[in-house]
Amino acid sequence: MTLLIGSAGADVEALRDGLDASLEHLPALAPDPDWSWAADLEAWRESTAARPPVDRIVVAAWGSTAAEPRFDQLGSEQWLVDGEQRLAVWATALAAAVRRCADDGCVVAVVDRAHTLDSASHTVLQMVADGVVNLVRSIARIEGGRGVRINAVTTAARIALPKELLAPAPLLGYPGTISTHVVPVVHQLLAEGSTGLTGHVVDVDFGRISP
Repeated sequence: MTLLIGSAGADVEALRDGLDASLEHLPALAPDPDWSWAADLEAWRESTAARPPVDRIVVAAWGSTAAEPRFDQLGSEQWLVDGEQRLAVWATALAAAVRRCADDGCVVAVVDRAHTLDSASHTVLQMVADGVVNLVRSIARIEGGRGVRINAVTTAARIALPKELLAPAPLLGYPGTISTHVVPVVHQLLAEGSTGLTGHVVDVDFGRISP
């Protein structure tokens, strides 16, 4: 069985349908830079981690896809809510997933990340994506001893601008869709044929390699 831990929304439902997974929603938390939501998030983690083990878990703690203001126009509350709170949700979701993952199981994190060439309006989102990638690599090192592997899939499918700012991707279809282009990559990482892979990051980028 595959379990999807994700935010509410049509994109997560598309991921669930493509993976034929059961879906457990992350808690709905009010945006608050003062961390009033922390106790609810911790309670959710403990409740989720205590449920029966699962062999395959996918995490998609997706937030808003709206473009942010320019870097020099970002206020402290936006840094705290869109950055710190979102990263805390990701870290908690990954922690719950790993604790619930059975020995010799696998976890895949699917995170939004804009390409360097056109990431100017996604400063905070980029910070969160980099944090998730580093968490995945750290967890892979820690959990490998019991056979659990964890990898990440990064994609601009949900956040790419309507028109690329600079060089387009060499493959047609950029930025792609969750169901057609992201789901197959997640399937591959969940499959037994990928048992030797852990701590890796696969960027579904249509060949749009960042410099």
